[in-house]
Amino acid sequence: MSNEKDVPWYSEETGLFGEMYFKIFGENINSRVTPDEIAFLEKQLNLKPGSAVFDLCCGYGRHSVELAKRGYNVTGQDLSSNFLKMAEDAAAKEGVKLNLVHDDMRSIGFENEFDAAIIMFSSFGVLETDEENQKVLNGIARSLKKGGRFVIDTANRDKIIRQYLPKDHRYHEDGTIEIIDRNFDHVSGYHNETRKLFFLDGSIKEFSIILRFYTVPELKVMLNKAGLKLIETYGDFDYNPISLSTPRYILIAEKT
Repeated sequence: MSNEKDVPWYSEETGLFGEMYFKIFGENINSRVTPDEIAFLEKQLNLKPGSAVFDLCCGYGRHSVELAKRGYNVTGQDLSSNFLKMAEDAAAKEGVKLNLVHDDMRSIGFENEFDAAIIMFSSFGVLETDEENQKVLNGIARSLKKGGRFVIDTANRDKIIRQYLPKDHRYHEDGTIEIIDRNFDHVSGYHNETRKLFFLDGSIKEFSIILRFYTVPELKVMLNKAGLKLIETYGDFDYNPISLSTPRYILIAEKT
């Protein structure tokens, strides 16, 4: 599960986690929804003034900065130095402070440190095996204080499979044509996607995206194995129950 440069698809070396990320996923990360997501997190994580919050795979700081603006002590960790620089700049612009860590999601160097933790926007499931993904949850559990809460936000697997499109395309406003090829392995649960972008100047860029699509029961087992008890589930940030039509799996767990 690697790209043509023989590096993991989620590595910064692929060039996906920068300008191309916003070009491909920009319509799904509308900043107008961020306040509603933060309000959801504040409630479900039982955040108190000054709570220590861990934002794993914080990216460019969309949630980290907003949480810091509301008075929480936020630590963000990400593998992309590009995104961390953007998060740092966004925090400085808003006059807030973030503790930013540049490291792999399997390498969480905290123990009994946080009141709450989050991993948002389908950042869980990007690693090559279930064992590696389990390491992430184990690390999150270690980082939490006893009774600390964790929110995992990922795509609704059942809705995706129900509406699965092996081939698709998009026309971007700047004239770029994007061709998408998808394949889902029903045995491993891995979704493999290739996105090829054709630019007006004749250049072509190609990216791989490989995700493990977990079911809620599978996630529950993994959370339990890490010492995290599943306490609530939702299908979106409007508190609707999970169904075949809701876009997300939003799971709230607590460290036992």
